[in-house]
Amino acid sequence: DGGELSYIAENGNVVALDDKVVEVHGVDLDVTRHVIDLVADAAASGEHNVGLVVCGLKSAYVQRSDKPFLDEVGKYYAALSIVDDLHEVLDFAQEPSAYTPDGDAEIVLKLAILDLDGSERFTNEKLTHLRADYQVVVSGKLWVDIMNIETDKKQGVEALQRVFGDYLNDLLMLEAGDWSFAMGNAHPDLKAAARYIAPSNVEHGVLKVVDRLVA
Repeated sequence: DGGELSYIAENGNVVALDDKVVEVHGVDLDVTRHVIDLVADAAASGEHNVGLVVCGLKSAYVQRSDKPFLDEVGKYYAALSIVDDLHEVLDFAQEPSAYTPDGDAEIVLKLAILDLDGSERFTNEKLTHLRADYQVVVSGKLWVDIMNIETDKKQGVEALQRVFGDYLNDLLMLEAGDWSFAMGNAHPDLKAAARYIAPSNVEHGVLKVVDRLVA
């Protein structure tokens, strides 16, 4: 028996112990509705090459279904549902504050916006008004995440002291770990915060370091 395993997912919005979800943080449904409309309007106008991933506890949901978008989304979301309209998710989701471990309703954990032309311009032009109440974090060259303002990876990782990171949304998590690693291709600020540098993602850096530590 391997004993209990802990998991921290979606930037700290889900904490699970021994395959049971014990803590959930997420995005209110009114804000989810607002972001769905905001992204849809930006895409329809041709102003930004964007699509939204509504990241739920049970699945991730997308409306945009063209190959370039799905190819990029597929790198990060194994459970992916394509819906005709993302507003449909609101019909069977509940507020994060109402979550109970034995409930069946979906919870919106995070809103991830993919801009195939680069995420920073969309973030600066469209999302600054959300920063007072939510975390708005550029999580990659093409991605920006909108999350609960009180949640970060640091909270979930304090008891899990070996951590890895590759972009700025991992910065707080690295500060919590005695054995903190940034990937070789990470953002310079992240590498400065980490104690150690692992080989890059393309070199399978996480696996190499884990193998070394286990050995």
